[in-house]
Amino acid sequence: MDAGGPPGEMRHHCGVGDDSLYIVGVWDSEEAMRTRFASQQMRDALTRAGFPAMDQAEITVLRLHAVEPPL
Repeated sequence: MDAGGPPGEMRHHCGVGDDSLYIVGVWDSEEAMRTRFASQQMRDALTRAGFPAMDQAEITVLRLHAVEPPL
């Protein structure tokens, strides 16, 4: 997050497990999220942090039901 939030991302949370990085973000659209994660900037940032390439990642998109407190 050093570079600031990307366009379209409204909220961001992340956690690290023994062998995984979990990112939970609230985005304007699925397209905005997929564009961000396909970008070379994001690929480079993950590589610098020691994580594998995005093409090896599992991405699950869920529809947001509610946000408390509101954005």
